[in-house]
Amino acid sequence: MLDGASYDRILFIITSHHNEEFRRYILEEMDRSGTYIKTSGMYTNAEKEMIFLVVPRHELSNVQRAIKEYDPKAFMVVANAYNTFGEGFKPMPEKHELENM
Repeated sequence: MLDGASYDRILFIITSHHNEEFRRYILEEMDRSGTYIKTSGMYTNAEKEMIFLVVPRHELSNVQRAIKEYDPKAFMVVANAYNTFGEGFKPMPEKHELENM
């Protein structure tokens, strides 16, 4: 744990279809936002959507339950985020602070 504890999680969620209910859940219920990234499957070449989402660690289980409800066939990868800056997270560091990161 040389870098310290990780309190945020990065989620890469790949779905076969755009799910308006899940989108609404993220925006309204969680009061968060994410990014849609257009992708295609390597094997099938089928177009898909990947949702890039960062959440605090304590919100992860709620998101996982929602994904299971809205798209049980979704593919999800969860990774640790050690520094998350921007609205809803830590403020962007000042220039002099960046040199010490």
